[in-house]
Amino acid sequence: MEKRKFERKKVEGKINGKMILIDKLHIIDLSLNGIRFQCGRRIDMNGIHRLKIEKGGTSLNIRGQVVRSTLSIERRSGECLPVYEIAMVFKNLPQETKKSLEEFISHIGNG
Repeated sequence: MEKRKFERKKVEGKINGKMILIDKLHIIDLSLNGIRFQCGRRIDMNGIHRLKIEKGGTSLNIRGQVVRSTLSIERRSGECLPVYEIAMVFKNLPQETKKSLEEFISHIGNG
């Protein structure tokens, strides 16, 4: 049974993301309440961070709190690289940002 308040939309390359010190986030899914992504850098649990998501020529800056961080190892070209899967919940979004986020999500489709 799904306990989430808002439906998650699979992104899979349809939206780009970045944070300070992280040039590229591989965004997995997005909802009005939060985001899940992968990156190659550790992000502190419970930390509040600003991330920028972009689609086409439109960008949106959102603050979120890390609620889950899981480390796995990925092999690429014989190298072992750390991959962190991060889940964040959005905090105190202004109404204008919520509306823009709704538009981003509506353009993703049903994934």
